[in-house]
Amino acid sequence: MAEAIFKTHDANFAARPVSPFNDSLLFGNSGFVTAPYGDYWRFMKKLCITELLSPRQIERSRAVRHQEITKFLRQLIQSAAKTEVADVSALLTKLTNNTICRMVMSTRCSEEDDEAEKIRNVVKKSFAMVGKMCLADSLGPFKRFGFWVFSKEAKEVNTTYDGLLEKLLKEHEEKAKINIDGVEFEREDNSKDLMDILLKAYHDENAEFQITRAQMKAFFVVNHFIIVE
Repeated sequence: MAEAIFKTHDANFAARPVSPFNDSLLFGNSGFVTAPYGDYWRFMKKLCITELLSPRQIERSRAVRHQEITKFLRQLIQSAAKTEVADVSALLTKLTNNTICRMVMSTRCSEEDDEAEKIRNVVKKSFAMVGKMCLADSLGPFKRFGFWVFSKEAKEVNTTYDGLLEKLLKEHEEKAKINIDGVEFEREDNSKDLMDILLKAYHDENAEFQITRAQMKAFFVVNHFIIVE
């Protein structure tokens, strides 16, 4: 039985059901987590193992982790100096969120600036929208009607997310000095984040699989879900 599952019919058991959201919410089946087993899924798995989560990339992010931990300790010291009660749980959550977000796209997501607030708001709306779409999917023969009811709201969330991620991608392309043909990639290795690595793969014409911009955005949707407070 085990041999039949893991060897003979491995591809069949590795396949995933098609997302009921199609491309109207959070880039549908373009995401790595929800993608069906195939060339794209295998390419992203390989990229995650060899680049995104490799010891070399973890070492590159050492400075980010050091800065965020230092900031966390300073906040504790300041609270102690003022004899104030420190919400350690909230500070640790902010530490984790900012560290992950900076490693992914060099942006703090738990600050009080406009960019961080936009990220938090759109993720919270996405969580609510996913719940509604799952409810619609459970309606059996009436699920198409349910999707139609929530379709406008889903498209608004998707459009907001797309605009936010496109802005971040373009900012990274400008910083990395990638030209139209994808010839240059001059950003120093020590300052590269996960978005830079995916952009490099996106502009590589000789890559074993040519990822799309929608697939990159779908990958970062998962990271946003992780860092939301």
